Amino acid sequence: MIVLGIETSCDETSAALVACDDSGESGAGGEVLADALWSQREHQRWGGVVPEVAARAHAHYLAPTVQRVFQQANLSWRDIDCIAVTAGPGLIGGLVVGVCYGQALSIASGKPFMAVNHLAAHALSVRLNVPCRFPYLLLLVSGGHCQLLCVESAGSFRLYGTTRDDAVGEAFDKVARMLDLDWPLGPHLEMCAREGNPEAYPLPQAFVGAQHCDFSFAGLKSAVRRKVEAQPPQTDKEKADMAASFQRTAIAMLCDRSARAMERFQRDYPSKQPYRFVAAGGVAANGALRQALGGLCAEHGFQLHVPPMELCTDNAVMVAWAGIERMRESGDNSRGVGGSPFDAIGLSAHPRLPLV
Repeated sequence: MIVLGIETSCDETSAALVACDDSGESGAGGEVLADALWSQREHQRWGGVVPEVAARAHAHYLAPTVQRVFQQANLSWRDIDCIAVTAGPGLIGGLVVGVCYGQALSIASGKPFMAVNHLAAHALSVRLNVPCRFPYLLLLVSGGHCQLLCVESAGSFRLYGTTRDDAVGEAFDKVARMLDLDWPLGPHLEMCAREGNPEAYPLPQAFVGAQHCDFSFAGLKSAVRRKVEAQPPQTDKEKADMAASFQRTAIAMLCDRSARAMERFQRDYPSKQPYRFVAAGGVAANGALRQALGGLCAEHGFQLHVPPMELCTDNAVMVAWAGIERMRESGDNSRGVGGSPFDAIGLSAHPRLPLV
């Protein structure tokens, strides 16, 4: 089974060819045949992604990116089984480019078209390399989302908790911008924080100790803004102290809510040991968060699984893999556009497509 994946939900134009046998017994064992990504540096001058600029860049780079993966893998259209495309959530302009291009390829080649939920692709990405059996507890942390979910199967998810305002990745980016750090913002904040004192600035932690599993990062972000405006960091050391204090607080909030979700998961699935905890999404690439989650999992009796760094950020490999997971689960990969059993959201882009 070989699937072409296409990802255009934000500012990464990506295509990939991923292969797997169709047994699906272990939930792992996928092989990346080719992977190409064009990262849009055009947004650096504005300090954030401009949707119109992103859509135009996707339209310009997508076709040659797809051509490149076929050349890398030395394959033709005859060799693939399906075209899997991110259809949401994300920036509507980029999603439309990817979906329309994927539909055109499907019609021209006669290969099935599958609309993939971007969040489901993150949720399943760990199973490409690791035999992580269902069900498992997932912390999905990215620029636009922060959720705790039980992943029951490739197409079934239970929501335990979500952010009530800002996503943690968005908070990382905004704080990095307050500190006038370079692009990409989140990774540079992590680098800056390594040189700082995480106890330098006391910052508020929302919902710590609460019975629910929800998050809130707006208050933390506002507290940093007030401190920065009241006394702007003048030296690299002061910036590092603020970055470290923010990062420590954000991670403490993520761990506290994750611990609550672990307790709920163990009640819901008392016989499903060993318990597995997966962290996915762009923020899961943060080394300090990975270390903290490792300690948390050891304390609560969970095995920690995190996708490789390159699968944490937006990429087409995870989209192709999600297509494989869905095809294996349904047991039917023979239908094309208009008759696909996998395309549960129709043939449209959905910028606010929920996972649950």
